[in-house]
Amino acid sequence: MHSLADALDPTCFKNLVSSVHKVCRFSYDTMKYSIPSLALKLGHSLKKCSMILISEALQTGSKDKEDGGNAFVRLGDIEWSDPISTKALKTLHDHKLNSHNSSTGS
Repeated sequence: MHSLADALDPTCFKNLVSSVHKVCRFSYDTMKYSIPSLALKLGHSLKKCSMILISEALQTGSKDKEDGGNAFVRLGDIEWSDPISTKALKTLHDHKLNSHNSSTGS
């Protein structure tokens, strides 16, 4: 990959998921992130970047890039939730519960 556009190719989607796991320090033992908010922010940022690429493709008339961008957005809508968002939100929820329980002495 040489550019963000290369990374947003639908064929690279699994590599992006793996990269987010690494960057956000996902533990396969606990199924939690060390940095769950970053995992969520990366998902939003990648979607925004793909929308920018689609916009550029529409402006330049590049049907292939438009199709690739749309495919990436659809793939993200379908495949991002389970491996990233759901686990990140659960981690945040668990942190909040643990923080609340430790502050109330429970």
